[in-house]
Amino acid sequence: MEACFEQAREQACDVIWLDVWKQNPRGIAFYKKRGFQIVGEQRFVMGEEIQEDWVMAIHLNKGQTLQST
Repeated sequence: MEACFEQAREQACDVIWLDVWKQNPRGIAFYKKRGFQIVGEQRFVMGEEIQEDWVMAIHLNKGQTLQST
């Protein structure tokens, strides 16, 4: 994960965004432990089911904060 952060910084990115299934507590905990915050949610259709994900983000520049919805 640190390699992803470093590559994003090298490309002058400020924020990394991801989404994780709301029913995946281990995945959510993994990202939170690394500094990601829940900033929103999204729904999409997979087959016949509607899936709900958390949108998570982390600022790569120290001192900046994210606003959650």
